[in-house]
Amino acid sequence: MSEMNAPILRLSVGMPWEIIRAIVNDRSADLYTKSGNIGAYSSVIVLVPDYAAGFVILGAEGNVPNDLTVLADIVSDKFLPALEQAARDQASTDFAGSYALDTMNSSITLAVEDGKPGIGIDAWISNGSDILAAVALLTGRTGHPDVRLCPTGLMTQAGENQQVAFRALIPVTYSSGGNGYFSQVQYGDQWEEIDQAEYGQVAVNEFLFELDGEAHVLSVTPRALRVTLPKRS
Repeated sequence: MSEMNAPILRLSVGMPWEIIRAIVNDRSADLYTKSGNIGAYSSVIVLVPDYAAGFVILGAEGNVPNDLTVLADIVSDKFLPALEQAARDQASTDFAGSYALDTMNSSITLAVEDGKPGIGIDAWISNGSDILAAVALLTGRTGHPDVRLCPTGLMTQAGENQQVAFRALIPVTYSSGGNGYFSQVQYGDQWEEIDQAEYGQVAVNEFLFELDGEAHVLSVTPRALRVTLPKRS
């Protein structure tokens, strides 16, 4: 295949979108775009579902289609990293902190860390037992396991409040040591095994956050443990 006809691996289409996969701080974000022009006028709309944001550029006169492409590049270069940082800041403000139910000696401490995905579990005690120590033992790890809560995109209304689902994952990457396409893929195998460990027919890594009508986080529930921990700070 000639270089001219080689596929663009970061571009796909889906009626009516031109979909661009951008890399923002080592993670991917899909940009759903639609562009068009007539005469001297041209426009492009960009929606980024991961950040619930987007932008529109309108142009007239000159070499409009090419100019719009350059402008979209400039806006994206500044816009996407800012959105990523804003998302991390919001997650740190809304979700990070301590949750506890003293009557059951149960608590969990969450934190957002630069350069790492999702929300990290710094400490997790349930009915007096150290859950992170149990995770380390069960997975054959030494030291503090890097357990992270990642959003699933699932949510539901609970009266006037809203429940938002997360999954606890332990990032895992490995290679078989070969040189081919399959050998070099790095697998985050926690997504493949997401429901294999259950307790009482509930996945042990399923978490629910409850938010009030103003999107303030009220509590977190590790569903398999059947306990709701109110947010303290």
